[in-house]
Amino acid sequence: MNLPFFPKYNQEQINKINQNLEQQHEDLTKKFDLLKLEARGRYNRSNLWGILHLFFSLLASGSSLASLILTFNNNTKIIAITSSISAISAAIIPVFNFSRRETKLLALKELCQSTEIECISLDYKFKNSTNIDEKIKLLETINERLQQINKKLNEPY
Repeated sequence: MNLPFFPKYNQEQINKINQNLEQQHEDLTKKFDLLKLEARGRYNRSNLWGILHLFFSLLASGSSLASLILTFNNNTKIIAITSSISAISAAIIPVFNFSRRETKLLALKELCQSTEIECISLDYKFKNSTNIDEKIKLLETINERLQQINKKLNEPY
């Protein structure tokens, strides 16, 4: 008995649908690899932002301390130079907001790593699944995760 709301596919149609789904899976895998490379390039820079933040913080505090110590000296030129270095270093820190950039890029790194683990699991399920509807849902899930990464990549940092 054929029910009208359950379509009956012949083997050729099922094979064609499976090939189409396999192609979509390969395309999404390639897209994920490209997004991962772009994201890796960005979140590798997070270390640089952290180092810059530390450098300018130490420079500001060190030159402030030097200015304080030199106030007991009579050399006003050195005091003016160290004070200006301190002021410039202290002004650079909030303008470039190094720690916010580092935090955002590390969040991108965590998202990529968790998505990669999830995609490995979904990939395994996809390859072992024989149900077309399940494969479609898995591809939709992978696509959603890739869109999340793409959205994070397009956010300014």
